[in-house]
Amino acid sequence: SSIGCACRKIILGHSRVMTLQMASQVGDKGAHDGTLDPHRWLFLLIYFCLPTSQCIAWSSFSSVPLHIAQQYFTGEVVSEFTVNLFLNWGMIMFFPFLPVATALHLQRGRGLLFALKLGGFLTAAGSLLRCFQSVWCSHAGQILVGAAGPLVWNACASFSNAWFPPEERTLATAISSGMPILGQAIQFLCALYVTDAVAFLRMLQVEAVICGIVALMVFVLPPGPAQAPTVSAAAHASHDPSVDGFSGLARRCCEDLQTVTSNWDCLLISFATGFGYGIFGAFASSMPIILHRDEGKTLSEWLGFLSLAGNVVGALLVGLASDRCFHRRLKFVLAACIAIGFLSIALFSLAVPSPIWNSGLFGHAAAAFQVASMGLASVVVGGVFPLGIELAAELAYPAEEATVVGAITIIYNFSSMVYVAVMDRIPNDWVSMPILATLAASFVCVTLAHERYRRSDADEGEAVESRKQLQNTGLIEHTEAAAFQLS
Repeated sequence: SSIGCACRKIILGHSRVMTLQMASQVGDKGAHDGTLDPHRWLFLLIYFCLPTSQCIAWSSFSSVPLHIAQQYFTGEVVSEFTVNLFLNWGMIMFFPFLPVATALHLQRGRGLLFALKLGGFLTAAGSLLRCFQSVWCSHAGQILVGAAGPLVWNACASFSNAWFPPEERTLATAISSGMPILGQAIQFLCALYVTDAVAFLRMLQVEAVICGIVALMVFVLPPGPAQAPTVSAAAHASHDPSVDGFSGLARRCCEDLQTVTSNWDCLLISFATGFGYGIFGAFASSMPIILHRDEGKTLSEWLGFLSLAGNVVGALLVGLASDRCFHRRLKFVLAACIAIGFLSIALFSLAVPSPIWNSGLFGHAAAAFQVASMGLASVVVGGVFPLGIELAAELAYPAEEATVVGAITIIYNFSSMVYVAVMDRIPNDWVSMPILATLAASFVCVTLAHERYRRSDADEGEAVESRKQLQNTGLIEHTEAAAFQLS
């Protein structure tokens, strides 16, 4: 009898230890138990300031009239091509620095934080260099600002996954990816008060101060929360491919890239998101060409601003609605946004010269109709980018979110460059046709893609398993106490 009691004690004690170890392992993996970092929204706000400031610095020279940008360089002859190149350095530097950014984002924790710090430093240093009224200093500054782009922009989904639970992730991604375009809208408003080279220099100096402050703010960010909000976040944080050296990091990058490119559904969503959002951005910037009449010049500039402001509002509203009302129904919201965007651009086309109506359909009311239709299109298309990122990340799991964002931004930048390159060759009456064809193709891609939530399923399944194991732990403890009393 005493031997049997001792055996029961040993078995129950061993089972209790094993169960506690399993529960501890699940907890270490970051099972969502309701404990969230209370400062996560503050940290998101700090991160939001980083791509916003980079966007402000990137678009400085393109926001002011050409003659003011040329007068800024005292004693130097600057061509229109050179001024345009200042803006294009952003796209040029994106591609060579994308692998560097992705490799850092893959390491999560300190790797992700280092990428943000490096991006903040490059933006601040580039903004400071431009304050010297030299063409070469401005080129070097814009190169540094452009190199910071993938470091800060492509971290959006990785940052939201690292800090936020599934019911807040879409909104967090919307704030960190769709809303920073607010920087271009701010730049547009600031440029209204730039009337000469002296005022332009002051604007660049203020930007340098702002970028420097934001770069210092990034040092407040910790590597990550004390406890990961989900198992997917914990899995990315615990598996650091850099531990195995460069070969391990390169192997992880190749594996994630293969996962993304071999997933047909993920490719369809990535194509629809990057292609539609990229062409729309280039289309909005081509308003002076679409409204080629003299009296439409001022309206064209404000329509460009309206598209930027609409993108910001749309990203916030669509992200909030997706988390609150359409959880795990991102494909429906994405398809609805693209469809509404298509109808809005189609109505906009009726208010401008087109193959259907040579002079526009609405006559004197055309301006108000253009503003209304373009505003609606900007709002819904603004929600496409964060929705596409989140849905593609769900489909490509367990691939790192930064790899998915990299694929989407490649399509986004490439489509924008192609549209800008051929824009002058498109007849004025046909300028709105490419965006209509693009949105139609994007809608078809979203419709064909199968909706699956692999990342959310892993998070919710692990949380349920964790709770079961904790309940079993309590049951074993209760059984052990009863066995001791019995003995």
